[in-house]
Amino acid sequence: MKEAVVELKDATLAYNKDYCALNCVSLVLNQGDRIAIEGEYGCGKTSFLRVIANLEQLKSGECLLNGRAVTQVDFAHDISLGFLSRDPVFFEYRTVKSNLEWVLKSRGIVKEEREGIIMRTLEECDLVSLVNKKIRWLSKVEKRLVQIARLLLRPIDVLLCDEILEEFDTVDQNSIISILKLVLKKSSNCVVVFACTNAKLYQEFSPKLYYLKYGVLSKHGESDEADIQ
Repeated sequence: MKEAVVELKDATLAYNKDYCALNCVSLVLNQGDRIAIEGEYGCGKTSFLRVIANLEQLKSGECLLNGRAVTQVDFAHDISLGFLSRDPVFFEYRTVKSNLEWVLKSRGIVKEEREGIIMRTLEECDLVSLVNKKIRWLSKVEKRLVQIARLLLRPIDVLLCDEILEEFDTVDQNSIISILKLVLKKSSNCVVVFACTNAKLYQEFSPKLYYLKYGVLSKHGESDEADIQ
């Protein structure tokens, strides 16, 4: 029997009295679950992800990771969470190699092993040509590809993806999907949450579809919206 990894119980998040990003949201995600949460801009999708990542404080209700309140989780030791934000975060004035090396160093990987791991990872993702480029000079899609490739440096238990395909054309989307598949192959039991405005872009990952509107989360079949297919 699969274990619950992410659990929200009557989760409510309000920034002010006029806007409720999440309104009594309850959801259980087990190992290996993949879901897409579709909604318009500003509907609360990013807030949903940020609650799971302990970047937002609930007004009421609970968010649990592996049965423990998210506020009590040590993300360095208790659970490995990957957050693919809409705007990738890097050390902009450092090279791709330096950014990836920082991840390995923080995991305690000795210096002698880091370069080999980095080069194998970039080769697997067909990104070797970027190794010595500074992040600030990368294109938007290159930043996205490196952002995802970075996840291959560690196992992932929970992966949160915030509109990672929407702003790209079909060719770039396919490149992003290819590297994301490598991540999910390596961490096959991880929970994946796609926050998106167009769930059809993510159908290749076969996520269960939910809708978020006015802070209310509903599963496909419980609303009048169209299917992901």
